[in-house]
Amino acid sequence: PGLSYVFPRAQEVLQWEGTPESNLGPLGVIAARARTIWALPQAFQGQELSLFSCPQPEKEIKKLLTLPGVGPWTAQYIAMRALGWTDAFPDTDLGVKKALAPRNTQQIRALAESWSPWRAYAVMCLWNWES
Repeated sequence: PGLSYVFPRAQEVLQWEGTPESNLGPLGVIAARARTIWALPQAFQGQELSLFSCPQPEKEIKKLLTLPGVGPWTAQYIAMRALGWTDAFPDTDLGVKKALAPRNTQQIRALAESWSPWRAYAVMCLWNWES
């Protein structure tokens, strides 16, 4: 109830006329992000990427990293949220870094190894950490 807008399905995005920028720019989406949004449904259509059933999340993360605009943080976040991977860990996340300060990224990675295979749950706790 009350939901009036949803993001279009991959097939609908691929049917847009014009460039990703011309379709998403008026909504305030920057050009680089528009190209990333366009690249995802293309990868789904070509079956190069699947975020629905994923017994090998590391393999899908590598595929995500080949898409324009997708870096390690984004790939780990998608693995955590869309793939449900319990060991995903966006180690450069600002909330994670803030909660684990004054540790640097290398120290955070080392600490997080002891949380494996439940690092995504640790991220949720760190995001809710009040320091």
